[in-house]
Amino acid sequence: MTEGGWPAALPFQRKRCGWRVGILGGTEFQGASGNWEAAAEGLKDLVDILETRLKSSIQVGPCQDSEMAQLLGLQAMREGLPWRNSLALPPAPPSFTPGLGTDARIPSPLESRAAFPLPLKDGLQHPPIALLRVPAVPSEGTAEALLARLGAVPALRWLPPELSLPGPFDPEHPWAPVGDFPFPSDPSAGVQLGLFGEWE
Repeated sequence: MTEGGWPAALPFQRKRCGWRVGILGGTEFQGASGNWEAAAEGLKDLVDILETRLKSSIQVGPCQDSEMAQLLGLQAMREGLPWRNSLALPPAPPSFTPGLGTDARIPSPLESRAAFPLPLKDGLQHPPIALLRVPAVPSEGTAEALLARLGAVPALRWLPPELSLPGPFDPEHPWAPVGDFPFPSDPSAGVQLGLFGEWE
């Protein structure tokens, strides 16, 4: 507001304004053996402090902005922050993973892309969106088997080849070919056997 970023034609009413806190880097946090219970408590304390200082409501949700993830990764490397050790080593660009699961652009098991830490379930007003790219839409039974294995279920968005990919194209983090992503109903694709309901 002091920099003139708020439109002068719109009156700013603090108590009617809400702020959003976005969290990302769940993969790096998990890789660094982070404690999700402690993270949930720290997030709650942060929200309480912000609500007290800003005197407005705070909404918490995952951040899917890949540009913000890259900026924070560069900041962590430039300033020597302790969580830089969980980032990719050079020559890969230092970037956190958007959201809480693994990077949707990189082939990985469906469960890791749909990761939603259970301790954060009650602290988020907006559930994370898991982008599950697959060669074709899975059957209803396969989807139910996947949901049964997840502790907390995010909002799932299946991305078969005929759907356009979300977000702007990033040359440093392009989407892998769709054939590289696991297909939950094809045993030859190297998918975890736990995804098959009839094998339980």
